[in-house]
Amino acid sequence: MNTTVVTGDQVVNQLIPRITQRMEGLNFTPKLATLMVGDNPSIRSYFRSIKKVAQKYGIEVIELTWDC
Repeated sequence: MNTTVVTGDQVVNQLIPRITQRMEGLNFTPKLATLMVGDNPSIRSYFRSIKKVAQKYGIEVIELTWDC
């Protein structure tokens, strides 16, 4: 039995070109809404990284927060 190790980078490198090509044919700007509940510094950092990647590929990010 052979074992194949697949990394996240390999998957991303295959998917991103296909996704961006499909997005070019859209008649609208894709959007991503995030909802942060509370004020946790590690979650804020995670959301910043999501926003950075989304904007890199032309996805509009809508940030929603809910204080507890």
